[in-house]
Amino acid sequence: MRNHGTPPHPGPMRVSRVDGESAAIMVAIAFVVLGLVILPPARLLIVGSIPLGVGIAWMFRLFRKKPLFPERFF
Repeated sequence: MRNHGTPPHPGPMRVSRVDGESAAIMVAIAFVVLGLVILPPARLLIVGSIPLGVGIAWMFRLFRKKPLFPERFF
């Protein structure tokens, strides 16, 4: 490939002012902070959806039109 006299684009890795270890520590801290912020609402959603699902299943079973097992099953 021919050199046109312009320098190549520096790119993110050539301009970075921190080393890999510091960047990894910052990413790990960000994951912990996001986990602490986002997980409590997600936990509430999961804990709330379980009784809701059980209640809906119970209502379907309670108001079923046909029997659960056919008569010839037993």
